[in-house]
Amino acid sequence: MVDHILDRPIWGSLTTRHACFAEGNGAARRFQADISRFAAMDEDDSDGMAALGALIASTGQIAVTQLSPVDCPARARQVHGFLVHQMLHRTTGGGVEDPELIRLGPADAEEMLALAILTKPGPFAIRTHMLGEYWGIRAGGKLVAMAGERLKLPGFTEISGVATHPDHRGRGHAGRLCRHVMARIAGRGETAFLHVETAKPAVEEYYAKLGFVTRQTLHVHLFEPA
Repeated sequence: MVDHILDRPIWGSLTTRHACFAEGNGAARRFQADISRFAAMDEDDSDGMAALGALIASTGQIAVTQLSPVDCPARARQVHGFLVHQMLHRTTGGGVEDPELIRLGPADAEEMLALAILTKPGPFAIRTHMLGEYWGIRAGGKLVAMAGERLKLPGFTEISGVATHPDHRGRGHAGRLCRHVMARIAGRGETAFLHVETAKPAVEEYYAKLGFVTRQTLHVHLFEPA
């Protein structure tokens, strides 16, 4: 039994604030493929596993992120598995809106995807920007840094897609963007959260300096059709 909606954040998003982007049935759902490969089950029981396996077989590769580990469903194989720390923003304030940042949208989608492919901030697709607000910094007319919102649950919004072109790192772009997104989330009365691979302690330390604290460890599984 899930004790908190953040224990199964993808399911929480797909069944509440992002239900409009969901595919699947009542036991397992995923985001539309051109938005995200994230998927989830309501429960880790036989019905949920069967529904997840059918979803993988019919729609292709998916990623599951939740508190409890997931066995590989029938008709699928695991491509990769790792752990992430789920971090919540606990401090009061810590964010500030920056009027000089650029609000990104459909016209920027190809540049956003190219930046994500180059920097690998996590799963990103051509319509990921539809999940929430994304903001960016341009230099010489080119998008060189971005950050935005991904999973949305009642009272919570995830910060994701934090990326800076290698040629423009060390200039404070990531912190500037994150503080802006944090301020926007707090301004709506919500709590910001994010996920960091446990194998990247330096990244976790960076977010700790922004006021995030580690809440728990989640399992990430990448499955594809067998």
